[in-house]
Formats: sequence, C-alpha cells, structure tokens
Amino acid sequence: GIGSAVFYSAYILASSRWLGRLHPVVSLTYILSFAGAALALFHLHSPTHAWQLIASNAPVLTGLVLVGTVGAMGLFLSGLQKLRPWEVSLLSTLEPVVGVVLALIFLGESLSGGQIIGALGVFGGLVWVSLPNSA
Repeated sequence: GIGSAVFYSAYILASSRWLGRLHPVVSLTYILSFAGAALALFHLHSPTHAWQLIASNAPVLTGLVLVGTVGAMGLFLSGLQKLRPWEVSLLSTLEPVVGVVLALIFLGESLSGGQIIGALGVFGGLVWVSLPNSA
C-alpha cells in the first residue's frame, strides 16, 4: 500500500512536470499506447485467445475503455493543467471512496466493519491534509 502511494505520487509529479504543457489527448495517446505495448509484451502469450475474448466481450470492453480508462485519464490529465499537483493527488485520493459509494448505490454491495473503517480513514486523511496550516 505504501509503495503504491509513493509510486502514484511520483507519477502525478512527473506527469505534471513533463505532460502539463501537452494537450490531454496527446498525453493520453502516449501513455495508453506505451502501457498497451508493455502489457502486450509481458502478458500476451496467445494472441488468438486474446482476440476471441475481445470479440466475445466487445461491448463491455468498449465501455470499460471509454469510461474507465480514456475518460478517467483524460479528466485526470486535464486537471493537471488547471490544478496544482498536490490538489490533483488529493482529489485522486477520493477515487476508492467514490467507487465504494457507487457500488453501494448501484450494485447493492455491502461493507464490512473493516471496510467502513478504511473508507473513514481515507476520507479523514483527505480532510486532514486539506486543512490550512495553523503555523
């Protein structure tokens, strides 16, 4: 978990520095092209099987790609141009909490006690770091 936070913060800082001046669509094209190529290189052992899965699940995959990847990353990269990196990082912290709330509302999911404590911890940390310094 700590490693994820460190690498995600580094990703946000690097993106704001190197991609902040590029149009979000250009940045998105570079990021997704290289990520796709790397994933294919490391994980694509049977292209025929992969194409069969894609063909049989095309509508679902299209929705995931457009909404969950292109839409989400496009908004993220647009935010990097308008907000400071720490603000983008702070807003990104809400992503898991929003995902849980949407699952509760639309999918009828339920939370365990530990999950509720975790969500409150994320939300509490978000509020804490957004408070102005008193020094």
